[in-house]
Amino acid sequence: MAADYDKPIPLPRKLPKQGRSKVLVDAIVEACENILAKGDAAQLSTNYIAEVAGVNIGSLYQYFPNKEAVLAAVFTRKMAAERAEFADQSNRRILAQSALSLSAALAEVIRVKAELHQRFLTLHGDFYRDYFDFFDFESTIDEYVSTDLQQPTWSVWVKSLLKHYQHELRLDDIGRAAFLVANIIDGLLSASVREEPHFLCEDDFLIQVHAAALNAIS
Repeated sequence: MAADYDKPIPLPRKLPKQGRSKVLVDAIVEACENILAKGDAAQLSTNYIAEVAGVNIGSLYQYFPNKEAVLAAVFTRKMAAERAEFADQSNRRILAQSALSLSAALAEVIRVKAELHQRFLTLHGDFYRDYFDFFDFESTIDEYVSTDLQQPTWSVWVKSLLKHYQHELRLDDIGRAAFLVANIIDGLLSASVREEPHFLCEDDFLIQVHAAALNAIS
């Protein structure tokens, strides 16, 4: 099912300022995480979250207008926490493939991005498909690239990769080629998240994304 882009961004009513209120909000967010971890996403509701958190439903509504706002808080924290693990798992993989060939490097980047999308889809697929653009997925990628690959953004890293293999390519404009490659990969993976999330775990689809990216620079 395609995402509903008319949905408002799920924001909290207010942010906690005192220690007691921060403990309350943490309990609510952690309760939501625990419910998702148990596989009870279909039963998720504000009442269920409040019950698991051990708080009054009125206290929950002081900070969150609905369950989507609680989910947004969960995803925000999860994405921040995932960066370190993502970098640790992916750094060696991408660097190793980058040393082999341009094709191998792009294939590994595609696989890494698809795997990260799958992690968040597993957390709550319907919510992630509807709202993943609001959580700036690419900033998670860019922070990893900046810290571990020493490039300001992933699109700039693609440009540096193409420059490294420029002797094998017939490109008049490296910048334009990098723009095409980065946007082909991101566009196809994002479309898959919204419309066909199961494609992300299918090798045939990832191979087709890889072929489309290479075709732009062949």
